[in-house]
Amino acid sequence: MSGEAVRRLAAFGVLLLVVFALGFGIGAATEPSSPGAPTPVPTSVPGTAPDHGSHGS
Repeated sequence: MSGEAVRRLAAFGVLLLVVFALGFGIGAATEPSSPGAPTPVPTSVPGTAPDHGSHGS
């Protein structure tokens, strides 16, 4: 294995980690009651409709 291949693999792994962390953080921020569940919640202004189900936790 050449050094470039190893560096590519490492960069890909780091990129995957960053994307996963970002996605998980955004999902947890917009959906604190049930993270990972796709729901039609406006991500532009989170917290405008508290009676959307997140209030009865």
